Amino acid sequence: MKTILTGGMHGGPAIVRPVLPGPRGILAGVLGSLVMLGGSVFAQSSDENSALEEIVVVGSHLARSGFESSAPVTVISADLLTATGTTNIGDLMQTLPQNVASLNNSNGAFTLASAGLNLTDLRNLGTDRTLVLINGRRFVSGVSPAVGYGVDLNALPTAMIERIEVLTGGASAIYGSDAIAGVVNIVTKTDFQGVDLDVQLGASAEGDKNREDINLSLGGNFGNGGHAWFSLGWSNDDELMARDRDFSNTDLAVFDLDGDGLGETDAWLGSSFLPIGRFGNYLGDGTPFRSGLTDRANSDRFNRADYRMISTPVERRFGSAMASYPLTEKLEVFTEMNYSLVESSSQLEPFGLDINDNIFIQSRGGTGGHDVASSLLMPQLLKDNLLNDGITNISQLGLNVAARRLVEFGPRAQDISRTTLRAVAGFDYELTDSLQLQGYYTYGQTEQTQIGTGQINVERAEQALNVELAPDGVTLQCVGEIARLQGCVPFNPFGLNTITPGAVAYLRANEKFHALVEQEVFNVLLSGATPLDLPAGNVGFALGAEYRDEAGATTPAGFAQTGISAGNGVAPTDGGFDVLEFFGEVNIPVHERVSLDAAVRTGDYSSVGNQFTWKVGADADLHETLRLRATTSTSVRAPNISDLFSGAGETFRTIQDPCDGITATSTGNVAVNCRSIPVVANRITDQGIFALTQVERQSTGGFLSGNPNVQEESADAFTVGLVWQPNFADTLSVSLDLYDIKIDDVILTTPRTTVMERCFDVDPSQFDATCGGAALRDMNVGAGGLVSVDSSSSNENILETSGVDMEVAYRLPVFGGDLGLSFFYNYLIEYNTTGIVDGDVDID
Repeated sequence: MKTILTGGMHGGPAIVRPVLPGPRGILAGVLGSLVMLGGSVFAQSSDENSALEEIVVVGSHLARSGFESSAPVTVISADLLTATGTTNIGDLMQTLPQNVASLNNSNGAFTLASAGLNLTDLRNLGTDRTLVLINGRRFVSGVSPAVGYGVDLNALPTAMIERIEVLTGGASAIYGSDAIAGVVNIVTKTDFQGVDLDVQLGASAEGDKNREDINLSLGGNFGNGGHAWFSLGWSNDDELMARDRDFSNTDLAVFDLDGDGLGETDAWLGSSFLPIGRFGNYLGDGTPFRSGLTDRANSDRFNRADYRMISTPVERRFGSAMASYPLTEKLEVFTEMNYSLVESSSQLEPFGLDINDNIFIQSRGGTGGHDVASSLLMPQLLKDNLLNDGITNISQLGLNVAARRLVEFGPRAQDISRTTLRAVAGFDYELTDSLQLQGYYTYGQTEQTQIGTGQINVERAEQALNVELAPDGVTLQCVGEIARLQGCVPFNPFGLNTITPGAVAYLRANEKFHALVEQEVFNVLLSGATPLDLPAGNVGFALGAEYRDEAGATTPAGFAQTGISAGNGVAPTDGGFDVLEFFGEVNIPVHERVSLDAAVRTGDYSSVGNQFTWKVGADADLHETLRLRATTSTSVRAPNISDLFSGAGETFRTIQDPCDGITATSTGNVAVNCRSIPVVANRITDQGIFALTQVERQSTGGFLSGNPNVQEESADAFTVGLVWQPNFADTLSVSLDLYDIKIDDVILTTPRTTVMERCFDVDPSQFDATCGGAALRDMNVGAGGLVSVDSSSSNENILETSGVDMEVAYRLPVFGGDLGLSFFYNYLIEYNTTGIVDGDVDID
């Protein structure tokens, strides 16, 4: 069950409701909230709204009465934050129906550079298509620029939040790039006075996973009309290990046992990479390794769940402050500060070393190995069993057989520290009673440092496997003199508890990673009412300009850059872009019950050139109880630093070589192009077919990277909805909204198989055997297999999603508070991904 915390459709305090996942949508039941919420009434009439103080709500630069908008806006009030005891905005956002589970404590354990992040993802369109604002202003990304883009909600305290506004649908005309899926705007308090101390302690029902939160806030007036507050907090959320819960303490997999194509049965999986070593079970009686056992109690497989986390630990230290002061009757200056230090870690089982692959690189054509007969490391039983089967070198065992779980090195772990700093300085100047000039400057940076443990230096491992008797005739030493001078200690992976602490110290390859993200924004806005006075009121407008500069860099560990650890190599990331934009907005009250709004934005990006977006909306009271709202808009997402400049990361995932299986009689462009490569043609002549071996199929390395030439994504969004507030129940509200979003030129990394398909399926007159430098083959006689294929970011797909949101909400007074009842229904009409080049449609 998923609990949804959502604001009133017209800005009242939020309520609580459960949502049950259903086929292609979400169907909710009715719940009487146990949270007593005081304050304003949930549903307000139009007359009541007109008396409210004018405020700026997400999706517009214009102040309006209440929370009415041409697009649906969900508002989460401070009352709800207090009533539910929420201390992490990310946890709260995960409960919204518009939001899907992105990275958080519970699903980030398998990530490397992203463990401990808490991101929000509206409409399942990606965290980099969801724009997060603080008081209508951008916040710096908390994600390593080599990985992606997104605001880390762990960095934001909740103590001084006034409300959270969630707008779904395109808003690039208002806020610029990244708002394709929508906007989350966190509004902080401006008039807090006094002292507030909030202490929360908690634990799971099992007595573990402790959580502690402390927040102290102080605020008050100073001088002649000045106001300031600051808030400090500390939060700690312990990890939860998979071994500590019955549902996760066993290494399970889902199997399709009845052949219907659906996995419906959980069964013991385990890993064949054992602490004693795999070696085809030649360490035992010489029989094949028992790979078919599904009973954990009788299995010889390794239980990886003993080391894994189902919730990562997060410790946060954060502070925020705000101050404002009227220099004159018309000019007020303000400043905001945010600081956070977030520390987290992730953990996986110890590394499973494949000696033939990781050390001797057999999957990429390596021919080295460890001689059995002369080995001074192998136990006699292992040597005897191997030699009796005619195996004189462990290279004959092939891939994933000469394997050993490196438990002596401890788990593979990542310890991550992220420091975020953001400062804002700005002014509000009242030019006239109807005109306001505002401006601000923001600077933000996120610095990430990361230490990875549990890896092995494979270059040193090769030296440490090559041993001889020392001069004393008893102990073993490394053969290489230089290796010995560098501290080489013999490395014995052949058996249980055979790797000495000295070998671990010599081979350990701890990896340090550093990342820095920086953001600067200058913004100026003129807004107010025009002299054009229509019968229903003055036409409102906003005109502004914004300059934004984004920069990011990552420096992987030297081991990772050189590729001498057992993990994949990765290159540094360094790049940035800037943009100057001009924007305008207008609100036209064409009738006392009908208003129209429109917005345009144009910007010149250093990365993708000029961009133009627009939005048109309507808000109409069709009846005193019925309101219609509708918007249509275009949005863009300019490529971020990761899309453009991400350093090349090594990969060895199997790809399909278009030439595999080609014969002398095969027809078509692919066959002709394959035979135009001499080494492929020669192999066909000699063997009758170009058929790759298993090793060749698994030997294609390569690198994935950003692409400075990638272009922007563009989106069209449309929403239309009705809000009904009947006279017979003034606290009842019903809303129904239809949304439709289509994104063209979606940015992603082109699959390497696709790179090869596009390269070879062309007219022979246009064929390039190197695929523009992306492909390299083994040109030795009798070979011809792909050695490496590279890929990068590109504009690959069209993404379309549409659905219907429905909400029924009712509030009634109970014991001096308010009891909220609600029914919510979401139906996902479509979520389709279409390949731009091949036209294939992936229907979800």
